[in-house]
Amino acid sequence: MKLPTSQLCVNIVTFLVIVQYFRDPAVLDELDLDENTKSTLLSNIMRRLTPQAVKIRADIEVSCYAYEGIDAVKNSLLEGLKCSSEDVPIKASIDL
Repeated sequence: MKLPTSQLCVNIVTFLVIVQYFRDPAVLDELDLDENTKSTLLSNIMRRLTPQAVKIRADIEVSCYAYEGIDAVKNSLLEGLKCSSEDVPIKASIDL
């Protein structure tokens, strides 16, 4: 069995302190940190815990040989664009 490295132990302890902070914010008072260091630490923790945006791209190839089918595919894609929101933007380009 491989023993954890000292850096791994530091990371685990750091994680446990952060978890404990969310349960009881007074836990940081025990660390004797000045207010500037404490606010910097908390802002870094909050920034790193903020969900990051992920951009997803997909190419979809659709074939249709009837005139009515082409309009149906185009209308379907345009309806999908209506589902776009500020939180989840949807962009599409239709190349005919």
